[in-house]
Amino acid sequence: MVMLIDAGNSRLKWAWLSDIEQEDLLEASGSISNASESIKAITYRNDDKLLTIKALLDTNKPKRICIVHVLGETFAQELSDYCLNHHIQCRSVESTRTLCGVTNGYDQEKQLGADRLVALIGAYHLYPEHPITVIDAGTAVTIDAITSKGHHLGGVIMPGLQLWSDTLIKNTQLPLSSIVDIANDANVFSNDTKKGINSGSLYGLSGAIHHVCNVMDEKKRVKLTHKSNASMDTPINTSIRIICGGNSQQLSEYLPSEDSCFYQPYRVIPDLVMQGLIIIEKQ
Repeated sequence: MVMLIDAGNSRLKWAWLSDIEQEDLLEASGSISNASESIKAITYRNDDKLLTIKALLDTNKPKRICIVHVLGETFAQELSDYCLNHHIQCRSVESTRTLCGVTNGYDQEKQLGADRLVALIGAYHLYPEHPITVIDAGTAVTIDAITSKGHHLGGVIMPGLQLWSDTLIKNTQLPLSSIVDIANDANVFSNDTKKGINSGSLYGLSGAIHHVCNVMDEKKRVKLTHKSNASMDTPINTSIRIICGGNSQQLSEYLPSEDSCFYQPYRVIPDLVMQGLIIIEKQ
C-alpha cells in the first residue's frame, strides 16, 4: 500500500492510496466528499520539517511513499537517504516537461513548483477537455492556467493570506503586539486596526485572485479569437476555476457568488494536489 504525501511550506498532508480511491474521493460537483476524512494534515512542529516527516514515517511505517514537496534539494536528498536506510521505497515527484497529460509551460521546466504541476494534473483529469484555472491558496497563492488539451500557459505568484497581514505589520509602525490571525469576519467598515488588517487581507487577496482569473480568461479569449480569425463575439468557453490549498475554503467565501453580477463559479477542492498524486501513482 502506498502512502501519498504533500509536504508544503506550512503543512504536511498524507493519506493511504487504498483509502482514497478516485471514484470515492470526488462528488459529481467536483468538491471533496466525506472520503477526504482519509486525508490527514498537521502543521510542522518545528523549523526542521524533515523531523516531522520522519516522525510520520516512523509512526506509520509505510513500505512505499509518493511525495511532492517544495522544500528544496537538501531536504530531498536527506529524505532519500532516510528512506534508503529504513527500506522505504520513495518516489519524489519533480517538475518535468510532460506528465500525465499536462505539458509544463515554463521555459525552464524545473522552476515550476512540483506541487503546482501536480495540482494541474489533478484538475486536468477531473475536467478533461476543459480550459482550467487553478488557484492554490497556501503560504503563497499561485494561479495557473491550462488549455483543454492540458497545455500549461503559465501563471502568477502572490503572497498568501497570512503573509498579507504579516508583511504589513512587520514593515510599519502599527501598534500591534502580535501577528493578526485571519478570521472570517471581514467588514469594510472595520472599527479597529486588527479588524481593518483582517478585512483588508481577505477582501484584497480574494479581489486580486478574481481579477487575475478574469484577465487570464480575457487574454485567452483574445488570443484564440485572433488565431481563428473569428469575430470578438465568437463564444469561447470561460475556464473552469478551481481553488485548492489550506486557505481555499476561507477565501472562497469572499470570491464572487451566484448573486453577483460578476458571477463566475469557483469550485472548492482543497485537496487537489492529493488528487493529482493519485493520478500520478496510478499511471
